[in-house]
Amino acid sequence: MCDSSKTQLQTRIFLIEDHPLLRDGLRIQIEEQPDMHVCGEADDLAPALAGIQDAQPDVAIIDLSLKTSSGLDLISQLASAEWAPQMIVFSMQDEHFYAERAFRAGAQGYVHKHADSNSIIDAIRHVRDGKLYMSQEVHERMMRKAVTNPGKPSSGLPEEALTDRELQVFESLGKGHTVKEIGNRLSLSPKTIETYRDRIRKKLDIPSSTLLLKYAFQWVAEKQVN
Repeated sequence: MCDSSKTQLQTRIFLIEDHPLLRDGLRIQIEEQPDMHVCGEADDLAPALAGIQDAQPDVAIIDLSLKTSSGLDLISQLASAEWAPQMIVFSMQDEHFYAERAFRAGAQGYVHKHADSNSIIDAIRHVRDGKLYMSQEVHERMMRKAVTNPGKPSSGLPEEALTDRELQVFESLGKGHTVKEIGNRLSLSPKTIETYRDRIRKKLDIPSSTLLLKYAFQWVAEKQVN
């Protein structure tokens, strides 16, 4: 539970991050702010849901890659809860590709971990006040898509045709995970993962599973370089 001795004027923040050192650094930075207080932490989806329901924070800061699950899944589940906090994604994932998905899932902010160190503090204050927070580049991209080509991919990347779940499977394949490993991580059967794999292959117009793996490997490698 949040410390009852803390003033009611402070913004209560819950951290969901699976790297202890990063979580420690984030907590220290936030606690230096007189108007903020970290009231709970978790490293995965299940403890985050339980902890947030118990602590009732104002803001949750969520990494997209958790210990055994996806931050997008957590955001989606929190968004439908009566006690949902404002949510900020704080991630290494490419914001040009994931920010729109995060907002669609229910997030109010997106901060890349390579952004200026004060960005996360600015984001907390923005979403606390009922505003959205994103980089100027992401904002312009989303506005351009809404105005010039609503409902269609704006970057020309075929992967934008994938659903969030299909993208998770595609990325996991590109990281070398087996069908069984992906199923365990997403709490789905191997058969279901194979079905997703076939859907991805068809959507991306790739003739074989072998070529799909090659394409997924290349896509993940290019993301890491960029």
